[in-house]
Amino acid sequence: MLTMFLPVPLVVATALALDSRVPALEASAVRPVPRFDVALVLAALAAALVLAAAADSGVLICVIRNAAFLTGLFLLARPLAGQASVMTAVGWIAAVVFFSSRPWPDPDPWTVLPEPADALHAAAAAVVSLTAGALVHLHLSRGDR
Repeated sequence: MLTMFLPVPLVVATALALDSRVPALEASAVRPVPRFDVALVLAALAAALVLAAAADSGVLICVIRNAAFLTGLFLLARPLAGQASVMTAVGWIAAVVFFSSRPWPDPDPWTVLPEPADALHAAAAAVVSLTAGALVHLHLSRGDR
């Protein structure tokens, strides 16, 4: 259950880093700022995953998988909700807590977050969510929110 709540600070820190932007400078920038943003997000998650794998901890791997999933949801919601999109992580956790009908250790497959470290569908959902969020960020991040 703890693995569901531990990714929230990482998602919030990512949101804070992405929202500390200067739209006028980014719109006229020669450097590809959205690509740098995505590279920063992916590098942070990859570094955390390497540390979790080095520690050989299933709990840490679950936390990083959940962070990737929630970061992807945040990035997907960001063009529509702006700064409020950080609440998608908390909203998903609340949905899991309040609407999951099966008790732990056999959670509903749609919940993703309470799944064990070796659940392939949860890892696939995290990869799909993060990839979709990164693509949305790359294509829609230049507009003012």
